[in-house]
Amino acid sequence: MNEDFLTTRELAKRWNLEIDTLKKWRIKGTGPLYHKTGRRINYGLEEIEEFEKNKLRSHTSMPEPAPTYLSKLENPLKERNFSNKKGLSHQSHLKNKRRHK
Repeated sequence: MNEDFLTTRELAKRWNLEIDTLKKWRIKGTGPLYHKTGRRINYGLEEIEEFEKNKLRSHTSMPEPAPTYLSKLENPLKERNFSNKKGLSHQSHLKNKRRHK
């Protein structure tokens, strides 16, 4: 295994967590960013350390900061225009299509 990455099992051991906890975090999107190649899940050490840094608190009522790693993610739908040639959104297009039947 590349030393820049940890498997789910290795990360669970590092954080003393159950593997299922990391699986649940992936489903909910609450854990660290991960890489998925086929069925293989790997966590980059940089993302793990960023996640750990964001979990530091000086007292229990301190709010959790917004994760800085989210800025690394791009919204692939943000730049796309989902309107047809007439400038209608997909939903508007479907409504018009139903009206003209």
